[in-house]
Amino acid sequence: MQKNITIAIFTILSMVLMAIFYFLLDFDDIIYTDDTLVQKTKKLEQTKNKPSWNEKLAKVKTRDFYYPVNSLFIQINLKKKEIIKPRQPKESYRLLIDKNDRYSFFCIQKTLENFALPFIMIKEKDTNYIIINSYDTRKLQQVVDTLKQYNIKSNFKKVLI
Repeated sequence: MQKNITIAIFTILSMVLMAIFYFLLDFDDIIYTDDTLVQKTKKLEQTKNKPSWNEKLAKVKTRDFYYPVNSLFIQINLKKKEIIKPRQPKESYRLLIDKNDRYSFFCIQKTLENFALPFIMIKEKDTNYIIINSYDTRKLQQVVDTLKQYNIKSNFKKVLI
């Protein structure tokens, strides 16, 4: 019961305070002297007569010069048929791994970074594989030997991309 009474008193007091603040903030708009009323109407008329930015832009006259811009000229000759050579497949090596967990991929990634070999890790559904862009088979064999230290059995195979 006391809880309901305190809530009611609190809401009534807060509404009274909000009404007082409302009238205090709007008080200067309610009471005008003749001078302030005239000044406010003059300011209102000045803002109404002032043109907006798009009206100013519409009144700008064209000039004899142009601003420097990058221009691009593209010409397509549809009469001449050019023979496009087919893309030659590129040889790379695919690293075959027995394990397929995060720890082994982390070790493989760090090992390949240590050997400064460019590689791509590809994940397709449940299988992950790594393609190494290198022709140095000695380095690849060193990678395989290094991965054996981490108990990761691996091998490499030549693939065409």
